[in-house]
Amino acid sequence: MRKRIGILIDNFYNYQWSILQGIFSAGEKSDANLFCFVGKSLESPYGYEKQGNLIYNLADKENVDGLIIFSSAIGSDVSFDELVNFCKNFSKKIPTVNIGPPIENIPSIFIDNKTGFQELLIHLIEDHGYRNIAFIRGPVMNEEADIRYETFIQVADQYGIKINPDFIYEGNFLRNSGAEAVKTFLDKRTLKFEALVSSNDDMALSALEELKTRGIKVPEDIAITGFDDVEETSLVTPPLTTVHQPLYEMGEKSVEMLLSIISGERVPEKVFLPTKLIIRNSCGCEFSGINRAKVERKEETIHLSFEKLKEFSKEFIKYVEENLRNFEKEEERHNLEKIYMSFIEALEEKNPDIFISTLEDILQEKETEIENLSIYQEYISLLRKFLFYYFDKENLHNAENLWHQARVIINDFSERNQGYKRIKTELETELMGEIGGDLISNFEIDSILNQILERLPDLEIPSSYIIFYENKNIPSRKGKLIFGYKDRQRIPEDKIFPIKKIIPEEVSPTIRTTYIIEPLYFQEDSFGYALFEMGPNKGIIYEILRSQLSAAIQGALLFEAREQYEKTLEKYIEELTILNETGSAISSALELDLLLELILKQISRIFDFSALYIVLCNGCTKDEKFNIAAKNIKNEEATISHYDNKRIFKVIEDKSPLLKTYKKGKIKSFLAVPIIAGNKAIGALVLKHCEKEDIYDEHSIELLSTISDFAAVAIENARLFDETKRLATTDPLTNVLNRRALEEVFQKEVAKAQRYDRPLSVIILDLDDFKLFNDTYGHIFGDQALKEVANTLKSSCRKVDAIGRYGGDEFTIILPETNSSGCIRVAKRLLERIQNTSLVTPDGNKIAVTVSMGIASYPEDTSEPEKLLSLADTAMYRAKIAGGNQFSTISSEVSQKEFEPKFDTLMGLINAIDSKDNYTFKHCRDVSKYACTLGEVLELSQEDLEILKIAGELHDIGKIGIPSEILKKPGSLNEDEWKIIKEHPRLGFLILNQLPKMDRLLQAVLHHHERYDGKGYPSGLQGKDIPLLARILAVADAYSAMKSNRPYRKALSKKEILKELKTNMGKQFDPEIADKFIELLEKGLID
Repeated sequence: MRKRIGILIDNFYNYQWSILQGIFSAGEKSDANLFCFVGKSLESPYGYEKQGNLIYNLADKENVDGLIIFSSAIGSDVSFDELVNFCKNFSKKIPTVNIGPPIENIPSIFIDNKTGFQELLIHLIEDHGYRNIAFIRGPVMNEEADIRYETFIQVADQYGIKINPDFIYEGNFLRNSGAEAVKTFLDKRTLKFEALVSSNDDMALSALEELKTRGIKVPEDIAITGFDDVEETSLVTPPLTTVHQPLYEMGEKSVEMLLSIISGERVPEKVFLPTKLIIRNSCGCEFSGINRAKVERKEETIHLSFEKLKEFSKEFIKYVEENLRNFEKEEERHNLEKIYMSFIEALEEKNPDIFISTLEDILQEKETEIENLSIYQEYISLLRKFLFYYFDKENLHNAENLWHQARVIINDFSERNQGYKRIKTELETELMGEIGGDLISNFEIDSILNQILERLPDLEIPSSYIIFYENKNIPSRKGKLIFGYKDRQRIPEDKIFPIKKIIPEEVSPTIRTTYIIEPLYFQEDSFGYALFEMGPNKGIIYEILRSQLSAAIQGALLFEAREQYEKTLEKYIEELTILNETGSAISSALELDLLLELILKQISRIFDFSALYIVLCNGCTKDEKFNIAAKNIKNEEATISHYDNKRIFKVIEDKSPLLKTYKKGKIKSFLAVPIIAGNKAIGALVLKHCEKEDIYDEHSIELLSTISDFAAVAIENARLFDETKRLATTDPLTNVLNRRALEEVFQKEVAKAQRYDRPLSVIILDLDDFKLFNDTYGHIFGDQALKEVANTLKSSCRKVDAIGRYGGDEFTIILPETNSSGCIRVAKRLLERIQNTSLVTPDGNKIAVTVSMGIASYPEDTSEPEKLLSLADTAMYRAKIAGGNQFSTISSEVSQKEFEPKFDTLMGLINAIDSKDNYTFKHCRDVSKYACTLGEVLELSQEDLEILKIAGELHDIGKIGIPSEILKKPGSLNEDEWKIIKEHPRLGFLILNQLPKMDRLLQAVLHHHERYDGKGYPSGLQGKDIPLLARILAVADAYSAMKSNRPYRKALSKKEILKELKTNMGKQFDPEIADKFIELLEKGLID
């Protein structure tokens, strides 16, 4: 897998660019991808440069396998300790090589800042006699700058030169610092000095330009020197005397060491590279090229054969290195050897083309790589000087001709090369100016990106990507690809991807690539970064592009922000208008339903949502479910969920808003704010959105909270109005309309029915045996019965129906748009639901409630609807006289019963037994069933069978009065307990005796424990004196008891039961009845 090498660098100026050339070359040779993270000096004091350092945070083990840090460059404005911490933050995660001062536990490549600089200073003092020397130092706390400064002071002290502090200027290694130093020395401090020594070439070159601008001759008036030996130093006039650093070799070496570390190999912790004095004209020396071309006349010469001269190729290369500098590129040594050998062969073969063609091939190959081909003139000068004394007269003549031709060829190539590069530079400068103008004149991001798309081919940049941070000024986890260019076409954008990937995986390079990663920022705003695949070998192009892009993007963003501000201002004005309208509208609404609809409408004008809810409660707790009072649902998937319930309760409980966004699931955004009245949360406003995560923000909370404040006051006013109205129109006990309000509704409905000729019905109902409820259980229980009936009526009727308490235990229901048949259906439904309503007595028993109803309808029962109340009242009394638990119409001759039995009130009492003794309830049902089966076999009349059915169900009604501890006693009863148990038939009789015309039923219940032999209870009747129905119940009751498990014994088997029945025929049971029952049992007709 191809290795990925990251480089942290502060700029692409001469020093850094020279090192990068070595890194680029080594990266290509080793087939490694290179990622240059171009930031600025750490804690740079200049403008907003520090913003560029966010780019360093991108370097991570996810995007690079190793890291090269230009610590000497990026650490110029921080202390060494701070620089160490910066580097170690990376080295503890990623294999790292440092180019700069040695750092413990990080392999470092550094140069000898002292020796070469000493040589330069000694040369100035001893060879030129300079003693009045000004010095431009590098940044304070930068270790390399400090070493050069200390060396300057030491050498001066060594030669007895006292340095006045005014002669030292604190520079920063940046180019313009040299010009500023000259202005300070000459203008502000008005100093006179013979030589100006700079800590690096960039500052020296800038100082040289400033001196020449002022008409000061170099070196005649002021000598000047640098340090680094960047390529430009040999091209300026006069050429700059400097100290050579092996910059290219540093770059190559850093890649070599890093790849070894990545492969798990050990490397030295410190690699020390020497420096060397390079003497040119700026110090006052003659140009060294002239000296190298000069050959001193010697009396003696040594003529060597061509074969012998061929053996001297290595010595020639060494001779060149000693007179020029160490070759940083092995390829250059190889070219030098080719020049030497082809020259000897051309002389030997007497064929100049051998040498000329070789030289031209090398020059053609190098003219695009080397800024100044004049170095080859120096090679020729040194070649001439090296060989001059080894030729005889004839070969020397031929050699002189070749050397002369070589100089002409090199000069020709050099002129053409310089002309081409000058023109290319002018075109590039013009192009960059055009690009800058085009970019800055656009005020939309898309237009800027389109301009980049059009211009990248002109710049010969193969691919480029622009990424914005998800959050401005923060390189967060996600980045957004807003521009992509590859293979001369734009690629799909708007991709969100992990920022540590640098670019989306789908556009990652498949071939070896070098990327320049430039931060995009303007002043204090950082937007993201631009990725340029290495095209032109000029770092300044990428720096300019970064600057132009940043300025253009900032302009577009400012323009966009202004537009957005104007839109936001318009929106705020619109929202304020709506809020004012909302306050006015809802403050005047006193009907709660109308108020809630108004709130929904006003919120809908401001907010986008999938669902909107208004929930209300009375101090909601987790035990009290809130009420969805109003809603507007646009998407059914946005209904209130179980999790929403929890969130809404939290909002109400905490009295604070809640904003949630979700990347997964059906709901993307959730916003709820409490409705707070006084110090109490009475509900919440809830917004849900199914599509957008960022649809709501802090402004949304403020806006919705304002509406909530309006709503809280209005809702409380509406509730107060509603409560006042309710108290005036509502019966306080049952919460239905009182008589006055009911009559008002009735008059309105009568008028409506007459005006529009529409049907109208009335139901009046009265609780059966309500006096018995009050007398038996007290008035509190009676009130409870009224409440339960009222609740049943409310839950069973329509919203348009009016329900009221007409007086005492009477209720009235007014049914608009309801004819007679519809009213009858309502009456039947009410009878059934009221019958199924159970009440719990004070002693824990359950009893049922029944009612008698009268109904009257317009126009079926009368042509005068105002008479409906009196007609329905008459019909109600007809139903009550008929026995209750039924309804009657005013036009019917006979009352219409929905349920045949008229003892459901008392059946409710039997249900209450269930809470004391579940056995009794089931037992009564079984006895009724067995008795009816037996009655049919005995051919009883239908009327007798009906009475027998009811008697069976009620025969143990008296057990209501028996204490539970006796009913449920697991063992045998004592004598006193038996006495109490034997009272239950009499108690049942007394209970049932409250209703009229029930003699035969009462006798059956009272005597079902009499024995045929006269030994039963409560009256001791014998034989046929016992009522027939009671004798039938006695057999059915005994059978049900024997087949059931009891606390004091297990159920008997069928065989045992038959034996007991037969044994007690004529004793306990009527023999004829018992015989018929045994026959049914044996045939399996009794279960």
